Amino acid sequence: MLDFKELPVTGDAFEQLIREILLSKGYEVYWSGKGPDGGKDLLAIESYKSILGEIKKIWLIQCKHNAHAGTAVNSRDLYNIVDSCGHHHANAFLLACSTYPSSKVVERLEGIKSNPKNDIDTTIWDAITIERHLSTSRSWSIAQRFFPISSTGKSLNITATEDPNYWIVNYEGYYFHLCNRIG
Repeated sequence: MLDFKELPVTGDAFEQLIREILLSKGYEVYWSGKGPDGGKDLLAIESYKSILGEIKKIWLIQCKHNAHAGTAVNSRDLYNIVDSCGHHHANAFLLACSTYPSSKVVERLEGIKSNPKNDIDTTIWDAITIERHLSTSRSWSIAQRFFPISSTGKSLNITATEDPNYWIVNYEGYYFHLCNRIG
C-alpha cells in the first residue's frame, strides 16, 4: 500500500503526481504552478474520436493533499466548482485527494453532475483510486518516483484483479503479472 505521507505537506508533489498519471494516460495536461490558483490546480484535455468526429472534454482538477492531517476533504476546502469550471471553460471536474472526500463533498459533486443546467461531469479520485491507477505495469514507475519507500516494500505483495485467474505481484519494487492457466 502506498503511503501518501511520503509526499511533502505543501501539496506540489501531489499535484505533480496527478499530472504524471494523466499524462501517462494520454491526456494533455496544464499545471497552474505555485501560488493562488482560484481552484485550478490542473487542467486536462481529454480527446477521443467518435464516428462523428473528435470529442473533447476539458477537466478542471482540484488536488487536496490531506494525508499528513489524515482528514477528509470538506466542502469548505473546495472553490465554487460551477463558477470555476465556467471561468476555465471546463465541462468536467475532478477532485483528486490523498485521503477521501466527506459525504457532503460527494453529495455536492453528485448534485452538480445531475443538474442538466450545469452540463458538468464530475468524479473523485481518492487515495485508493489513485493507488489503483498506479498499480499497473505502465504506471508503476510513477509510483516508484513519488513513493520511493512504500513502493519498494521488502515483502511479497500479491493483489487480486477482477479476473479470477490473474494477479498483480509486487516484490522489492519489481512489478509483474501472475496468471493461472486452466486446461
